[in-house]
Amino acid sequence: MTESEVLADAPTADYDGQPNGLSAETKILIAEVVLSASQAEYSAGLLLQTIHDLAGDKGTAKGWGLSGERLLELLKPHIPAELHRNYSGVLQFRNALIHGLVISGEAMKGKEGAGKFYVMKPDRKGVGISGLDPFILNHSEMATIVKVFEYIDEELSRLDRELYDARSELHPNPSGPSDRVSE
Repeated sequence: MTESEVLADAPTADYDGQPNGLSAETKILIAEVVLSASQAEYSAGLLLQTIHDLAGDKGTAKGWGLSGERLLELLKPHIPAELHRNYSGVLQFRNALIHGLVISGEAMKGKEGAGKFYVMKPDRKGVGISGLDPFILNHSEMATIVKVFEYIDEELSRLDRELYDARSELHPNPSGPSDRVSE
C-alpha cells in the first residue's frame, strides 16, 4: 500500500479540531519542546562522536543516535555536573510530552483549569487511568523548558567545538599525528 493509499483510507476524527481541548499555542509550545530537545540530543551525539574520534576509535561512537535517558547516561562523565542536572531535569518533561497524554486544564477542571494543561504520563506502576501520574504546566513553564533545552544545546555545542579545536591544535593534519612528517 502506498503512502497516498494509506492516507486516503485513514479515518478522520469528527470533532471541533482541538484534540484534548489543546489550543494552537499549546500545540506550538509542545512542538518547540520536542524540537529543542531533539537539537540538544543531536549536539550530545556530536559531542560523543568527537570524544570517540579523539580517543582514536574508528566508526560511530556508542550513543550516536540514542535519545533520552540512555544518551544522558553516556554523556554524564563528559559534561559538567550542573549541565547534566539541568538536562536530566527537563528531560522528564520531554519524555512525558512525547510519551504521555496532554489534556487542557479546561477539559480537566473547567474554568478552574484555564491557562494550564495536564500531562498524563505512565508511571510504570500500572496501566490505564489509575496508572497515570499527572502534572500541571502552563505556557510560561513550557517556554522556560524550551529555553533550558536551547541552553543545553548551546553548551554541548560549545564543549564539542572546544574539543574539536583542541584536537586541531594538537594535530593540525586532519589524518592525525601518525601522518605528520618529523623533522
